[in-house]
Amino acid sequence: MSKISKLSKAALKVSVRLVIYTLLVVAVWFGVKEAYRFGHDIFYDQAVDAEPGRDVVVTITEGMEAKDVAKVLYNKGLINNKLAYSLQAKFFNYSVKAGTYTLNSSQTIRQLLQAINSGEENESGSKEQNTSSSGEKIN
Repeated sequence: MSKISKLSKAALKVSVRLVIYTLLVVAVWFGVKEAYRFGHDIFYDQAVDAEPGRDVVVTITEGMEAKDVAKVLYNKGLINNKLAYSLQAKFFNYSVKAGTYTLNSSQTIRQLLQAINSGEENESGSKEQNTSSSGEKIN
């Protein structure tokens, strides 16, 4: 083998290694950046919009799970991350109560979870009272 051929092979090996190392560094960089963003979404409780936000009417039906509610809230622009909502619901042991809620885009995920878990807000945003046809409060 000639000296030029050996040098070419060595240069090619070094070049390939540099490309592979560069790709690995870029992949790790993006992985760390996404992991930070995801952790921030889960642990830093922030709203989609600043006060006063916008009111959005959301209907939660019987049988919906946290992931279904997360999809509805995401589609209505109330949360930025469906998985963060679902994980917080599971972590904080919130359940889903069917009903129609007036939620606001300035509410944090935790506040949205509390509203949907309590089942107390109705479409007008006031406390719902379960009453019988005779007007008596029922529980």
